[in-house]
Amino acid sequence: MPKVSIIVPVYNVESKLRRCLDSIKHQDYSDFECILVDDGSSDISGNICDEYAHSDRRFKVLHQKNHGVSAARNAGLKVALGDWILFVDSDDWVSSQFISAFFDGSMADIVFQGLMKDSLQGSKPILFDHNPTHVFVENLYYLEKKDLLGWCWNKMFRSSIIKENNICYPENISLREDAVFTLQVLCHANSITWRNVAYYHYVETVGSLMTKLRPYEELAICNDILYNLRCEVVRLHPYNEYAIWAKNEFFKYKATIVRYAFYRKYYLSRTIRYCLLKEITHMVLDIQGLGTTDQLIFKICRMPLPLYLKDTIINIIAKFHGHKYYKGQI
Repeated sequence: MPKVSIIVPVYNVESKLRRCLDSIKHQDYSDFECILVDDGSSDISGNICDEYAHSDRRFKVLHQKNHGVSAARNAGLKVALGDWILFVDSDDWVSSQFISAFFDGSMADIVFQGLMKDSLQGSKPILFDHNPTHVFVENLYYLEKKDLLGWCWNKMFRSSIIKENNICYPENISLREDAVFTLQVLCHANSITWRNVAYYHYVETVGSLMTKLRPYEELAICNDILYNLRCEVVRLHPYNEYAIWAKNEFFKYKATIVRYAFYRKYYLSRTIRYCLLKEITHMVLDIQGLGTTDQLIFKICRMPLPLYLKDTIINIIAKFHGHKYYKGQI
């Protein structure tokens, strides 16, 4: 059996797929299987996957109806045979040392790497600025603050933890699902480490999924899931600083959700908007991590004003900022 299973969800990426698969094929570490999950592509992506599977027995292909990236990754997890699990997105690519670097040092239940952000402006490495400690939750807290937890493809997971605890990607949300998956694994893990290298190339594209507007309900569900998982980690590995940070992140996200309540596309009923405004009124939040607009909205929510007046003022702010997603227009 292969030591490493690489899972690649594939959907309509015919122009970029060969670059991705060639980069995996030419790794300097060869003991791997690459599971390509064609998620109902309408272009020739599925044919390209078959081509690689026919020419290299390390590549395997699953064809399924389109159910989304989380379902595709879950399909790959079900058939993965390796002791370790890696994920690669089909529009990204990896340097030849990507896999071998994970094994270059002491092992842990999850091993992280840095990454390269590739854009039209060039490539920017994202690396670690200090070494991991021997304290599990200290390492986790550091990774959360550095915003390095939320991607699935800069880390290698011990497969037994995933399989023995039936961990899978949430299929009811389409944002932060990587963070949800990783936190689920962390609830059953005992060690984290990282390599200060950047062999994964994340290719930033205009209009990517991460920049799309999400429904209010999905934001709220995601925020609740992340907070509950972080609370579970704190229960298992008590650490006051991380507990405080997790609560502040939960409240911060709530403040951002208020802004979504006034977007043109998802403009919510007055009853729901008022409920959100009431919640924010009683929050104690360090607002430094919020954007300028969210900081202003949060301050207004905390003011001793009638709800109808807060609601009106936030709509006016929306007009002033002229955001294309707000209901109000200049």
